[in-house]
Amino acid sequence: MVNTICSVVLPGTSFTGKPATPSDGWKSPENWKKLAKDMSIDEVRSILGDPERMNGGTIGFWYYPNGGTVTFFIGQVDGWGEPRAQ
Repeated sequence: MVNTICSVVLPGTSFTGKPATPSDGWKSPENWKKLAKDMSIDEVRSILGDPERMNGGTIGFWYYPNGGTVTFFIGQVDGWGEPRAQ
């Protein structure tokens, strides 16, 4: 099996990136403001929760509802976009 951010980040999930434990942390604008470049995957998960879906390998993309995204490069935050207001 190819070692990708999808399979490493959420053990037990398939390559389709289904989250193991959904969370609503992403709904809080204050939580998005806590993100910082070079944060670890675990730090992002503890703030926003697991994404709705994921894609990637060396460069990974986490997708949250309403257009929220987090981009990782080799397991560290490289950038993000906050979701649209609900």
